[in-house]
Amino acid sequence: MHTAFFLFVSFLTSFTLGVVQAGTVQLPAFEHILTGTVVTSPSESQSYITSPYGKRLTAAGYLGGNFTKPDGTLVANVHPNVGGDSGITDNNGVLHVDTRMTWKFVDDEAYGFLHAIGYGIAYVNDTLYMEFETDSKNHQDLNDKYWIGYGTFDGPIWSIYIFAVSDHILPLEKFNPAQRQIAQLAQ
Repeated sequence: MHTAFFLFVSFLTSFTLGVVQAGTVQLPAFEHILTGTVVTSPSESQSYITSPYGKRLTAAGYLGGNFTKPDGTLVANVHPNVGGDSGITDNNGVLHVDTRMTWKFVDDEAYGFLHAIGYGIAYVNDTLYMEFETDSKNHQDLNDKYWIGYGTFDGPIWSIYIFAVSDHILPLEKFNPAQRQIAQLAQ
């Protein structure tokens, strides 16, 4: 019994010292790859069903919108009334996002599908973890990766800023405040 305890304590001590000796944590750098402007349902009162856990968000579908590169180049249009937002605002006021959206790429007219989960405050802002699926020959780089997003609302307009992990790594202190916030979410 003492031997097992001694081995466990030795392992724990070595592990802890290894973490401390590792020094500054190097976090991946994120780069802004897309911005979305999505037209959602017009009001909270039309979008919620009350449940014992909170209010279930049931926006039947997105009415339209688009996604652009940071330079403003149009990438895709939101295919209206396909997919939609769901989730629940719990009794503490936290929105647990679960949304699906269909895109139509402008260059090859192929479809893409976005699935996002996250949390936030309904019709205020949210932080998202996203994945894409598409058979578009021009946009295969969106598949098999996970993306981080931050959304804000202006009435029914949802602005989504999508970030990808870049190929280089920066120490946290080199990040600007927005990058730092997103990087800390990824930890």
